[in-house]
Amino acid sequence: AVVSTQSTGGHNAKMIHLKKLWAKRLHAAVRSYREMLENLSIMLISKDSKIRNIANVIQSNIFYQQEYRELPTMLLKQFEKRVFNRSYLTDLVECTHLYIRMLD
Repeated sequence: AVVSTQSTGGHNAKMIHLKKLWAKRLHAAVRSYREMLENLSIMLISKDSKIRNIANVIQSNIFYQQEYRELPTMLLKQFEKRVFNRSYLTDLVECTHLYIRMLD
């Protein structure tokens, strides 16, 4: 029983370690997505009509794709305090806020 408990504990530690590695990658992806949304929001208010038109096409593609629409909610639901750090949560909330603001 002790060996089983120790091996399970080791397995759990490995799983948490792997989750934390993926959390770092996911955090980089969320930051990139947020940066893209920030750039897109700047493009939408550009004085250049060509840039605004391009931004509108990109925005409509983002809002049309179901994966993009569900992404903020899915990531918020999957947040685990022991795996993700506060910086990730901050970036995710800011990204979600920006996405929702762009829906208006």
